[in-house]
Amino acid sequence: MRVALGYPNENDERAILRRFRATNPLDELVPVVGADEILALQKIARQVFVHSRRRGIHRARDARDARRQGDSTRRESARSLALYHTAQALAAMHGREYVLPDDVKRLIQPALEHRIIATSQSRVRGRVVSES
Repeated sequence: MRVALGYPNENDERAILRRFRATNPLDELVPVVGADEILALQKIARQVFVHSRRRGIHRARDARDARRQGDSTRRESARSLALYHTAQALAAMHGREYVLPDDVKRLIQPALEHRIIATSQSRVRGRVVSES
């Protein structure tokens, strides 16, 4: 999954450099949850209902004119499964026992955009997924 964080502005960058001039921020990291808790949360998320109409990314696959894809069926299935599980986790985080169409819509770009390669024709037409 790709999440665009952007870049700090000039003042924030200076503050970061001052703050970590003599220390490494990774040295101060402490776990927030343990492995057992993560596995338990994954089990909860896997129980979230996904309607059969939400099980797939066929609309993304059908946009052949906007992207070039040389993927195997296995790789596309892996992406579908990743989107499926991510939608389940998002629904669980919102306290729901079911996935909404909006969950899938919200996740499709960050889940798939790093795998989509725009064709030169789609770039000329301004139909690029993201420049970030």
